[in-house]
Amino acid sequence: MTLDRLAQITQQEFSRVNKRFDKIDERFVKIDERFALIDERFERIMEEIHEIKQSNHDILNAVRAIMEHVISKFENRLESFEKRLIAIEKSKR
Repeated sequence: MTLDRLAQITQQEFSRVNKRFDKIDERFVKIDERFALIDERFERIMEEIHEIKQSNHDILNAVRAIMEHVISKFENRLESFEKRLIAIEKSKR
């Protein structure tokens, strides 16, 4: 085997290896693209979760305000009933 032939065979093998690496690189590019899509989806999910948390917070605040109003009304009615009961008890004496 001559030195030129050995060089030619070596060049062919390097060429084959380079083609394999090119195919691997293409696969990694596709994988990177898929990961980028996944990242975008996760980011959208996180944004939606944040929106849900915010809307839940707003709903809870509204429910709390309603409950405070209802409790205040009940307390006022209870106070009114107590005054009327005391007045009735005094009038019976």
